[in-house]
Amino acid sequence: MSQPTVPQTSFDLTPELNRWSKLAHDFERLAARILNLTSRQGIPIRQVGFTSIARQTGTSSIAIQLAAAMSRLGEQSVILVDANREHSWFDRQFPDNNSPGLLNALSGDVEIADCIHNTTTSNLSVVPLGNPVWAEADYGNRSLVDTFQGLGERADWLLVDLPVISDMSHFRALVQQLDGVILVLTPRLARLELAAQVRHRLTQLDVHLLAVVPNQWNS
Repeated sequence: MSQPTVPQTSFDLTPELNRWSKLAHDFERLAARILNLTSRQGIPIRQVGFTSIARQTGTSSIAIQLAAAMSRLGEQSVILVDANREHSWFDRQFPDNNSPGLLNALSGDVEIADCIHNTTTSNLSVVPLGNPVWAEADYGNRSLVDTFQGLGERADWLLVDLPVISDMSHFRALVQQLDGVILVLTPRLARLELAAQVRHRLTQLDVHLLAVVPNQWNS
């Protein structure tokens, strides 16, 4: 699939990628495994979410690193979507960037194609959270289905930075659009009984848990 057509706005992810450069090969190995995953029905997985059970676990950073690693393997085109309304990585890192994003598309302000922006990494585009002009965008309405379908048609892979699982209303609506999720845990959280409870909750939601990534890096 060809790389998606994007507007001129460019997000420089180089500082974040460099900060984790020592782990680049590890991310490429994990990316290679993800590229070969299939759904429970044997269909190749192409839309993956990243989440955790708490903030400050480095979930957004893991998503960015894996998106970059996947874009380097086999010239795969990747779109990374910021869907974490409560703790947006892109809003924190690019506070002066007013590019339209996911919420603008869901609100009907712009077409989803106008929310896809290029980055300094080849084959990797991003959809920031955005800031809708009109009323608060609804994650539960039909436009969410149409938006993700449109994004999925524009790249080989769609990776989504999700809210934490406890943000159930937003998480449930978003995860229904995806083939599965990757759960990011710090070593402390991985040892807690809470981690097992989260896996059980994902099963109840019929969410395909693709992998659990322990993050020991200072994110």
